[in-house]
Amino acid sequence: MEKNIQDTLSQFLKNNMPAHGLPAVAYTDEEFWMKECSTVFSDNWVFAGFAHELNKPGDVLPITLAGKPILLIKNINGKIVAFHNVCSHRCLKLVNEPKNVGKIINCPYHAWSYDLVAPLIRQLKDVNLEKIYPVATLDFGEIFANWKFLIENYIEPYHVQFVHKKTTSQPLKDHYTIVDGICYGSGVDLKEEDASSGNLSVSSRYLSLFPNFIIGTYFPGQIGVYLNNPVGPGLTSQKRIIYTTEDHNLTKVEIEKQKNLWWKVHKEDHEI
Repeated sequence: MEKNIQDTLSQFLKNNMPAHGLPAVAYTDEEFWMKECSTVFSDNWVFAGFAHELNKPGDVLPITLAGKPILLIKNINGKIVAFHNVCSHRCLKLVNEPKNVGKIINCPYHAWSYDLVAPLIRQLKDVNLEKIYPVATLDFGEIFANWKFLIENYIEPYHVQFVHKKTTSQPLKDHYTIVDGICYGSGVDLKEEDASSGNLSVSSRYLSLFPNFIIGTYFPGQIGVYLNNPVGPGLTSQKRIIYTTEDHNLTKVEIEKQKNLWWKVHKEDHEI
């Protein structure tokens, strides 16, 4: 069956370069998804979680990535590391829910113990990434869409004037494409910005880093980071964190307003 995938993809290559978009099976087929798990998500750095959700040494966050149980841990040195969330003795899952395990992770089966133990920047050169603060979380749960659809939808502006006509004021003619190594996306620079209105009407960048990291800047001083965790060929878990940068504090009312706006924008995308 793997040969069938290779034959299908070869039809979409010209001189070993993509001639046009991926075939439909790339977004729906279980076998294609399993191939992605063993290549795309196993051979590359993958966006797995948010640092501010692991505050103290001993904090753990179990996730599933490419069908495999992974454990994110803040170790005793304050660094976030990742391991398979499986005991090497009898393959029991070590941690089932986010919590603090102290200095030792104990397997619930036989009590085996594990001691805790490491292109895009150019586009974000105007943002001090040492001074960003999470102010809101939007957890959309599981979306019935292939992970690539969510990435592709995010970085192309063509749908905005149709899908988001009630929530954004960013004309298609003002958007431009960004290609910088493995960083892809689009941008829009508006001469007249309105950060107080009920829709999105500010200069923005919509950037992606292969395979599943996407980040947006929305001036003045706002950043959105999206975690799209592929669950299956037609299912993706999606979460968005809203950050503000230094000197751009938001009131509780403003934060709620931004949460409501972005919730509507995402739901428009999910529906389409």
